[in-house]
Amino acid sequence: MPCVIVKSRHPYGYEDEICCNTLNAMMRIVASDVIHYHSAPWIYRILAGRIRYLDYSMARTLRKSVVWHFHGHEIRGQPVEKRPPQFDCPAIVSTPDLLRYLPDATWIPNAADPELFYPRKMSHPKTIVGCYDSPNPYVKHFSPVAETLAAVRELQRNGKRIDVRILSGYKHQEVPEYFQQIDIWIDKFGMDFYGLCALEASLCEIPVVTQIGEPEQSLIPSCPFTTTERCEIKQTIEYLLDEDVRKELGKKGAEFTKRFHDPVRAADKCLKLYRS
Repeated sequence: MPCVIVKSRHPYGYEDEICCNTLNAMMRIVASDVIHYHSAPWIYRILAGRIRYLDYSMARTLRKSVVWHFHGHEIRGQPVEKRPPQFDCPAIVSTPDLLRYLPDATWIPNAADPELFYPRKMSHPKTIVGCYDSPNPYVKHFSPVAETLAAVRELQRNGKRIDVRILSGYKHQEVPEYFQQIDIWIDKFGMDFYGLCALEASLCEIPVVTQIGEPEQSLIPSCPFTTTERCEIKQTIEYLLDEDVRKELGKKGAEFTKRFHDPVRAADKCLKLYRS
């Protein structure tokens, strides 16, 4: 029976997480066939350092199937000496820009759940722009909140019926309701690829504005997300004030995400790695 084990509960975490200490985690590992680690900053200090993390060492000793899964914050922007060493088990990355740091890893595109995120039913008297903010300095670095707020204020001064709704402090189960309240999603900028929120917004048929690097664009030529730079966010939002344009891009985005970021497709790729 699959379970998600965490050492401490994340404020925006999932309902099915099991919070337990190291001893209980090790007992669960003994009874498991596969251990799928989602990485965190401490992984560097342990795997690249002198000591081995206890439950990881035990899993390898018991010849369990182990995979490491990196999501970005542990690798992106890290000095070379702090990047992960070569692993003795398969590694997964969530976004293709991370292959620059882990060229031997397998890219499995993030999965988005179409049962949780679906086209919105609410109509809004104003065009609502959504953007993510966080007190976490790492996340804030990639979040163009300041540029988005400045763009919306200028458009408001020009008589446009527009407003901003910031995604911050929501638990994961509350995020689907948030996406029912916006018309345009401004994703993270500067990491050369889009994040999970972009996929969740697109399943709600909300057009996504993001930044994608040239090498990454070549991997997803059919991606209909609107790519731009921080300095052009205002012009991009202004372009998306046209409701017909938003509807067209929103439908294309939902179709793309359902096809390319399908949870079953991602699960199949994980199963192949588990068996390798």
